[in-house]
Amino acid sequence: MAVDYNQHLKTLRRKQFKKTSRKFYLISGGFFLILAGLVYVLFFAKLFDIRAVKVSATENISADEIQKLAEAWLNGRYFGIERRRNYLFFQPQKISAILTGNIFAVSSVSVTRTNHDLEINVSERKPIGVWCLTKQNQCFFFDDDGIAFRETNPSEGFIYLNVADDRDRTVDLGQQVESKEWLDRIISVKDLLNRNQFEAAQFVLPEKTFDEFDVETIPQTIPQTNNIASGQNPVIPKSFNIMLSTTTDYERQLTDFIDVYNKKMTPDERSNLQYADLRVADRIYYK
Repeated sequence: MAVDYNQHLKTLRRKQFKKTSRKFYLISGGFFLILAGLVYVLFFAKLFDIRAVKVSATENISADEIQKLAEAWLNGRYFGIERRRNYLFFQPQKISAILTGNIFAVSSVSVTRTNHDLEINVSERKPIGVWCLTKQNQCFFFDDDGIAFRETNPSEGFIYLNVADDRDRTVDLGQQVESKEWLDRIISVKDLLNRNQFEAAQFVLPEKTFDEFDVETIPQTIPQTNNIASGQNPVIPKSFNIMLSTTTDYERQLTDFIDVYNKKMTPDERSNLQYADLRVADRIYYK
C-alpha cells in the first residue's frame, strides 16, 4: 500500500507541475506578445515617427548644416532603435544642445513638432565687437555674453567694439573672450566716451597686464574756447590714447579728464594730444 501511495503522490505532483508550467508559458507568452505589440505600435507602426525635418535658416547660419546635425541625431540608435521612430521617448528637444554645442553662432533653438514633421528655428548670436588675440593673429566676433562665435578679420571704424588683446593667451570658439567683469569695464568706458562726444576706436589690453587697459580715442568735435576768434578754421580731431587702471575709479578718472579736455585745454593742445595717463588715482597726466 505504501508503494502505491508514493506512486500516486508522484503522479499528482507531475500533473500539478505540468499545469503550473502550462499557466506560466501561457502568461509569459501573452506578456511577450503584448510587449512585442507595444514595441511595434510605438516604434514600427509609424504612428509616432519623425518623417521630415524643416529648418528656418538665418542670415549667417546654413540650413543645410542644421539639417545634417538634426538628421544625424535622429538616425542615431538607442538600444538598436532609431531615435526618429518615436518622438515621445527620444525627446527631439535634445537637438537644441546638439546644435548649440556644434554651431557656435546659434544662441538658442526652438524645436516643435507638427504631426510627423520636426520644425527647427534658431536664433543667431549678434556681434557687438571683434576681439583680436594679437600674438595668435586670430580675431573673433563676440556677442553681449562675451562668447566668441565666429572667426573674422581685424575691424576698423566704429561699427563694432574693437579689442586688441596683446596678452599671450588663447580663446576657442564657444568660449568667453574674457570674463564678464572685464567686458563690463570696456563697455562702460565706451558708453561714457560716446555720451561725451568721443569715439572709442580700439581698446588695447597690454601684454602681461592684469589691471590696465588703453583706449584709442577720437573726439567727434573739438570745442572752441571763448577767446578763440569766431570764424577761425576748426581744428581737425586726432586720435590719442587714454590709459586706465581697474585699481582706480576709472570712470571718475575719465569723467575728470573729459572735463579738463573740454574746459582747460586749448584747441592746439587738443589737436596735439598724444595720450592721457589716468592710471594713478586723482591724477591726470597728459602729453
